[in-house]
Formats: sequence, C-alpha cells, structure tokens
Amino acid sequence: MDLLIRPSTSLRGEVAVPANKSHSFRALLLAGLADGRSTITRPALSGDWQRGVRALRMFGAAVEQAGDDAWKVTGVSGRPKTPNDVIDCGNSGIIFRFFAAAAALCDGYAVLTGDESIRTIRPIGPLLDGLNQLGAWAVSTKGDGHAPVVVRGPLTGGRATIDGADSQFVSALLIAAAAANIQADITARNAGEKPWVGLTLNWLARLGVPVEHDNFERYRLFPSPSQGEGRGEGRFLSPSGRGRLSTGEPGEGLAARAQSQTQSEDRSPSPPGRGVRGEGRSAAPVGPPPPRPPQAPPSDGRTAEGGCATPATPWAGFETTIPADWSAAMYPLVAALVTPGSEVAVTGVDPADPQPDRLLLDVLREMGADIQVGADFVTARSSRLAGRRIDCNDFIDQFMLLAVVGCLAEGETELVNAQIARHKECDRIAAMASALRAMGADLEERPDGLLLRRSNLRGADLDSRADHRMVMTLAVAGLAAQGGSIIRRAECVEKTFADFPAALARLGADVRTTA
Repeated sequence: MDLLIRPSTSLRGEVAVPANKSHSFRALLLAGLADGRSTITRPALSGDWQRGVRALRMFGAAVEQAGDDAWKVTGVSGRPKTPNDVIDCGNSGIIFRFFAAAAALCDGYAVLTGDESIRTIRPIGPLLDGLNQLGAWAVSTKGDGHAPVVVRGPLTGGRATIDGADSQFVSALLIAAAAANIQADITARNAGEKPWVGLTLNWLARLGVPVEHDNFERYRLFPSPSQGEGRGEGRFLSPSGRGRLSTGEPGEGLAARAQSQTQSEDRSPSPPGRGVRGEGRSAAPVGPPPPRPPQAPPSDGRTAEGGCATPATPWAGFETTIPADWSAAMYPLVAALVTPGSEVAVTGVDPADPQPDRLLLDVLREMGADIQVGADFVTARSSRLAGRRIDCNDFIDQFMLLAVVGCLAEGETELVNAQIARHKECDRIAAMASALRAMGADLEERPDGLLLRRSNLRGADLDSRADHRMVMTLAVAGLAAQGGSIIRRAECVEKTFADFPAALARLGADVRTTA
C-alpha cells in the first residue's frame, strides 16, 4: 500500500486513537507468567499482538479471545514450558527482548529470531549478558549480539551489570527476575529511556512486586515469601495511574529507595566467559552450555519435562483495560499545529497515565504550541513554533516527529541524546535525514540526533523503511509541504495505528491510499 498526501489546511474534528502497544505487551507477558487467569480488555491489536499470543502459547499459557475487545490469559505460574518450535518475533523488538528474558525461566532451550531488522540492527547483547550473570545460559548464535538467540534457564539470582541505553533490556530482565522470585542486584550503565523502565516498574508495583532503584541505574529485587503476601490478588489494575503505587518516573522510587552508601558499593564484573557488556554486542559462544542440574520431582504434581527448573512464586491473575496510546495521539495533534486554520482534539487519552510520550506536550508548549489538556482529551490548534534544543531520550519514539516540527519551527531545532533511535525498526536518524533532505530540508545529521533549520518543505517520493512511525511522521510532513508526496510501503502503519490514513481524511486532510 502507498499513501498519497497533498498539502492541507483547516483540519477539524476529533480523533480516537488505538490502545497503547507498550502497555499491551507488558500486560500480555505478565498475565502469561501469572498464577491464575487474567483478563486484558482493549489491547492494541496488530500482527505483533498475534505473534505475542502465539509465543505465549508456546510457553504453555492459554490465551483466548473473549468477545470483541477482551482476551483471557491463563498463566503458567512462573513455570513456562520449553517451546517446541522457534519463536518468530517478526519485526517486534519488545517481543524479542521480553520473551527472550522469559525463556530464561525454562529448563530447556528456547530459540528466538525475527525479521532482518531484528537480526541485524536491533541488538540484544546486553540482555543476554544480564541473563548469563543471573545464572541462565544465553547466546547469540552468530556471536554478534543479534538474533537468532538461544536461551536456557534457570535464573538463580545474584548481581548483574549491563548496558542500559535501551530500556527494553532492563525491563525484560526485571520482569524475568521478578517472575523467577530471585534476589537480584542489577546495575544499568549508561542508563537511558528511563521513563520506559518506569512504565515496567509501575506494572510490577501494581502487581505487588517490590523493586528498589537508585535513579534507574541500580535495581534490587527480593524473593517474596509466598504468593499473596504483598503480591497481586487478582485485582483490577488500572494503568491510568489512579490508585497506583507510583508513576515510576525518574526521581520517584517504587519502593523504599536504597541508602546512599550503596551507590559506592562494588559493581562486580560479569563472570568469565559470560559475555562482553556494552555496545550492543555479546561474546560468541565459548564452548558448550553447562550441564543441566539434577531435577527434583515437582512439588505441585506437574511433570518436570520441559518445565521450569526454578520454582517461582509469581503474582496472581488480574484484570486490566489498556489505555489509549499517547504516541499515536501526537501525530494528529502535530498535524493541527503545523497546518493553517486547524483545530484537532484527540479523545480518550488520560493525562495521568505513565506513558512517557505524553511528556512531549510540555516540549511542544515550550516551542509555542497552543495545546489544551482536559480530563480525557487534548486539543491542538495551529501555532507559530520556535526552535529549541531538545533531549529526546525520554520520548525516543517521538524523535522523528520532532524532526518534522524542527523543519517547520522558526530558527534552529537541535535534537540530541537520541542515538538509540538508530536501533529501532530502522536507523531512524539516518532515515529521517534522508527523507527530509528529499523534501528540501536544511539539516545536519549527527551521531546522536539532528540539527534542523526552518525549511520550505516540498513533496517527494518517500519510502517507509517498513517503519510504522516513518509513515505517520512523513504523512504529517506532507500535509505541510508544497506539492504532493507519496509514501511507499505504508501498510506497516497497522502496527500501531491502522486507521491513521482514514483518521486524517476525516479531519479534512487530502490523504488517500493506493494498492
């Protein structure tokens, strides 16, 4: 599918955005590891969701759709079975990282792979390092820190130090360690994307899992004496933040913050042969994996074959409704800001939700955006924007959209601390530099971002790079450009906002799709 965009003005109306993907996958995996049955209402449905469901079933969880918008998940009580086939993660980094960590709860070998981006530009080396340091066995088959990977449990606990530039490494390790019910001390060097780890900690806190942290750089988990003592009791969990223990944002601990003297404790290096930390790479396999430990008869009457060697005490099943996606909301809002005579409202969003992308509203306001926030809506109106320096790390998925804003704002806009964007569905820094140059933008590409000057954008023939956020970002650019634009391979937009072209058209944008 190609997307054709013509310059547009006077966008008007309301947009309802889909559910948030990050919340959805955390709910799915945590439900799959829970003790009992969970209900997830209104998750973000896409091809990625279906891959996640298939992967969870391969781990032994029962997952079924109940009606139009609810999914029932019967968890494995922290004891996933060894998958009987390779887990294909497709184009999903969150499935790849989160389920690779979950595989460390299995006694047997799990193999995970994905598409070209997963196998070449989306590293997993730091996570493999962390799993190895906590007692599991995890390798990249090519020794380059990318898929395919092979993982075997159990996790036994201890200390781990990993590169934390990508939040998914840290989040995945925290979820696996919590499910294994082990004592773990995890240090994240070069910690980045901190609010996204905060989202994970928010989920764990609401499930009753105590995690201490020091500014998202060091984490401590402790085993729970028994399921039900301080852990989730089948409650309704609202990610919106009402009634939650904490937002988990930088500067706010979820449990008691550790004492200051612990910051000077020794950060132990990884054991010999366990992998090289940092730079997104993991050491090549060094000899065969260690032999399996003797397996005692399972105490719960289950067969030990293919199960988990480590008895885990996970949280109870729960019910939750996935909130609307702040990331998707930003595209129609920015479209209103950069097109003359426009006023667009996004409905159904919750300003109290811990999704980091909502923080972009403050950045846009500082640039001069006319934005009104209500209890369950946000309205944006055409605005004259001024460039500024923006640290993009806390809302890295909005880097590309900010690049478009930078082209249309007065003066210069400097986007910094975004180097992790080079390891998403595509190299988003290079891809945006190339696309915006094709549209006539005056910019400089830098290792960690872009420097952009106000430009008169013109329509161009553009490629999505099979990246859903490229499609939505370039569509917004096309609305403010002179002349028509075409975005090739736009079908990937279904990953987060399948209705995006139609939603723009309903606002009055000159947008249409072609086969």
